[in-house]
Amino acid sequence: MEGVETTPRKPKLTSTRRNFVSPSKTKIDPSSWEPTEATSSILDNNNNNNDNNKKNDDIEEEEDVEKTIVIAKPKKKTEEDLIVARAKRYIHRQNSLAYGTPDSPIYGEITENSLKKIYERMELDGNSILCDVGSGTGSPSIYACCRYPGLVSYGFELMGSRWWISQIILQSMLKDPLTSEAASRVMLTHTDLSDLKDFGPCTHIFSFDTGFPASALESFAKAFNARGNQVKIFASFQKLEKLQGAGFKHLELYEKLSVKMSGSGEGKQIMFYRINNPHSSSSRISKKATSKKKKKDEMISSWDLPRLYPPPKNKRYASTVEHTESYAKGEDARLNGIDDYLLWIGDQIGLYRDDHTSSTTSKKISSSSSTNNSKSKNTTTTTTLRRSSRERKPIQRS
Repeated sequence: MEGVETTPRKPKLTSTRRNFVSPSKTKIDPSSWEPTEATSSILDNNNNNNDNNKKNDDIEEEEDVEKTIVIAKPKKKTEEDLIVARAKRYIHRQNSLAYGTPDSPIYGEITENSLKKIYERMELDGNSILCDVGSGTGSPSIYACCRYPGLVSYGFELMGSRWWISQIILQSMLKDPLTSEAASRVMLTHTDLSDLKDFGPCTHIFSFDTGFPASALESFAKAFNARGNQVKIFASFQKLEKLQGAGFKHLELYEKLSVKMSGSGEGKQIMFYRINNPHSSSSRISKKATSKKKKKDEMISSWDLPRLYPPPKNKRYASTVEHTESYAKGEDARLNGIDDYLLWIGDQIGLYRDDHTSSTTSKKISSSSSTNNSKSKNTTTTTTLRRSSRERKPIQRS
């Protein structure tokens, strides 16, 4: 019609969907199917990946088996390792009580693993006599006696609070059958280094001397250079130049070692020196003593530390508990046996301290020392000491 606008119609689209056939509805004969080049390369790659995965799984299984074998065979601990582990328990228990207090007597100690390396480089053995200058709570001396059966160790400590803790550690070890023998070879004294005259029978010296003032090093050097010393090895944290400046003589540096401190993990370096002292009195030891053990016993008996060097008079270095008259008889008590040594230590730490038992204990130790040469008298004295220790009771503090 004229005058009327009409819109053109859109053409109909024919769908191709009618002609599409789903592959699932088609029937394919597997026997007649042949892979093309593209499909064959894909299949080859898949097979190679599967083979590689199987090989990796086999390698991982073999590694797991090897790891299991290593874990199944732990390193066997020696008797010395067991003794050291038990001693470490007593040391850590007492030291932990001192940490965190305002006037803590612990200023850091060398780890047991580092001490083991130090002793190996010092060439210690069962015939050695070790001297620990600045012994603190006694860890170096105790660990050395635990590691080397037969070794005897002496320690000097100026601060009475640290020395008092060392006696509590020794008391715990002496009561334990596993550690009692090692503890019986340790003598720790409350001594001022300035009073020291020589190092007697000691063959090795270890000193944690990082904080020593110049005056202490000079006193150390005088005793070190004395005639008649038996010292062969000296382990110190001081450099050779500083030791020589303080007066040390006949030193020859042969090795250095980095060690760690317990708690803080701080690292320090220790130096090892050989001593070439022309004034050594090794030739003065009795030639009739054929065995090394007899020589060592002769040297030890001539060096009675507690009697030779009384505690410091300065109250600044006083012990937690005041010393009694029995302190001078400490080495006699140690040589008499574990029972006498336990009694002496108990008196020093104040275990039996009251108005009457203090003097009684001193008399008992004195009577035990005077009868050391008679076996029958020693047996009677030991029985009396045991009875008196049972009757005594610790002080009840408010």
